[in-house]
This record gives sequence, structure tokens and C-alpha cells, in this order.
Amino acid sequence: MHEPTKADRSGAPWPAVALLAGLAGGLLGAGATWLLAVARAETGAAPESVRDEALAKQVGELSQRIEALRAALAHAPDAGSAPADADGSAPAPQADAGQLRASIDALSVALGSLVLQGGAPAEPRLVIPPADSTRRNSLETQIGRDVQAMRDRHLFWTDQELLDAYGPPDFIAVQDGVEQWTYTFASGSAAFAMHLRRVFDVFSD
Repeated sequence: MHEPTKADRSGAPWPAVALLAGLAGGLLGAGATWLLAVARAETGAAPESVRDEALAKQVGELSQRIEALRAALAHAPDAGSAPADADGSAPAPQADAGQLRASIDALSVALGSLVLQGGAPAEPRLVIPPADSTRRNSLETQIGRDVQAMRDRHLFWTDQELLDAYGPPDFIAVQDGVEQWTYTFASGSAAFAMHLRRVFDVFSD
């Protein structure tokens, strides 16, 4: 025979409530760390101390809601010891169902807000260095030499590292998720193939 599911007065099954509380607790630490990293990666936003204070407040409020929900769960009746009602359903929990429902709703909203604010991790913004002929000259001196050594030297460089070292490229081509940055000179050219913002191959002629 199927054993009735324990539920509060509003119809929410206790196992689902327990799962929500556990999930919220697990997401709290990871979500907070993620949001903090994203906030710090966004240049031009509010000062770091202001962003951190706002995030800490949000995390603190979420922690309080989780603890309140766990406290309510701690008063849930034991199916093995509590008698069933006349209709065979589990007795109502000792905790106030209205407060419990409000905690669940508030927690759901908070978790949804956490996801919406976090979204996809923000991509770092490229910083274009000021014009400097010495940057480009340092790349031109490598053209016509050992191409393999040039590949090894630049392997896994980021796009920002290329900009810092040689300035912006003359051409950028994108195909099948691969970016190719090309620098052209009177003596030849150098091209850097990148995937996920990192160099994986270098071509020179």
C-alpha cells in the first residue's frame, strides 16, 4: 500500500520542502562566490566595497531564510510515531503552515534573483593599450625566423596578452569559433589562431 506523503496545511509535501532547503544551502556558498567574482570582473561598475556590501547583505538575508526553513522542518512530525488522521493522511505539522509557505515563497524568489543576477559569467573586457610602435616592432623582428619557436612562445597566450605585447591586430577573422588575429608588416605577417580567447597556433610568412 502506498504510504501517504507528509504535507503541510497548504499542500506542500515535506520531502519537497526538505529538498528545497538542502538545495538552497548548497547553492548559497557557490552562488555567492560566483556573484562576487562576476561583480569584480565588471569594470566601470560601482566601487568594489559597495558591490561586496550589497552582495553580503543579500547572502545574509538568504541565509536567514534557509535557517528559518530548517527550523520549521525540525518540527515536522515523524511518520513512524505520529498517528494518522481519520482519512489516512499524515497529521498537520506543528510549525505554522502560513509562515512555512511564506518562507518557501521568499526563498524561491531569492534563489531566482540569485540566478538572474548571476547569469552567464561576464567576459573580461579587453583593454586596448595606447599606440606604441615598439610593440609592433617586437613582433616584426620574430617574422622569418623559427616558426615553431614562435608557436611555443605564444602558446596559450590570452587575447589581452597579445594586445599588451603587440597592440591591436590589423585584421580579425572568425570562423567556426576560431579567431585569427593578423598583424601585417612590410617584411611579412604573423597570425595568431585563438579558441576560447587563447592562442593555440601561430602562422608567419
